[in-house]
Amino acid sequence: MHMKYEAPGLSKTVLLPMFLLVWAIIAFFWEGNDWNKRRTLIKNKNNEQIDDSSQKQMGMDVRILKEEDFQ
Repeated sequence: MHMKYEAPGLSKTVLLPMFLLVWAIIAFFWEGNDWNKRRTLIKNKNNEQIDDSSQKQMGMDVRILKEEDFQ
C-alpha cells in the first residue's frame, strides 16, 4: 500500500520533534535538580558557624602579635 511512503515522513515530522521535546523536558528537570542541589550546598556553607576562638586577623597575612610570639 501507500503506507511505506508515509512512514518516513511521519517519523520526521511527528516522532522526531516529539522525542526532542521529551528529551528537552527531561534535560530541564535534570538541570533544575542540579541547580537546587547547588543552591542548597551554598546555603549550607553560608550558614556554617565558625569557632570564635580563632585569632583575630587584620588582613590577609596580618595578625595581631602577642608577647609569646617574641620568645
